[in-house]
Amino acid sequence: MLRQPSATDMETKPTIPFADLISISKIGERIRTQDNLATAQPVFQLRRKGELGHECIVTEAFTKAGIDFYIKCNGHNVRGVKFVYVDSLRRNHEMIAIRNFLMSREYDALCEIAEMARSLPGRGCGDHIDALLSKLDEARAEQRKANE
Repeated sequence: MLRQPSATDMETKPTIPFADLISISKIGERIRTQDNLATAQPVFQLRRKGELGHECIVTEAFTKAGIDFYIKCNGHNVRGVKFVYVDSLRRNHEMIAIRNFLMSREYDALCEIAEMARSLPGRGCGDHIDALLSKLDEARAEQRKANE
């Protein structure tokens, strides 16, 4: 369950607002516009090197901004030397599909279609549009509840 970090969670003010951090549209925009550091299908990782020199992945994000936000909110709990590493999702077709969806603007278009459907007089297609809009409303309500 996602919750907005409290002031005590953060060492300093995050570079982007929490609402933008978890917005599907904003994630897609950041993926489309970020520097991928010459890596195909990049995934950004926060790694740490422990006292014995062992390296481990702490967390991953689709964007550098996601890692930066994590560091600002939770970096104080990561022991050892922290560094950002860019790896590739090569051959991880499930994650590549999600990343491609986020970049495609398809989600934005679906939201626009839903808003247009709400404004149709009589909606013209019987109960089908009403049922789809109800599902969308339920999904949005669940997401809002999860983010609280």
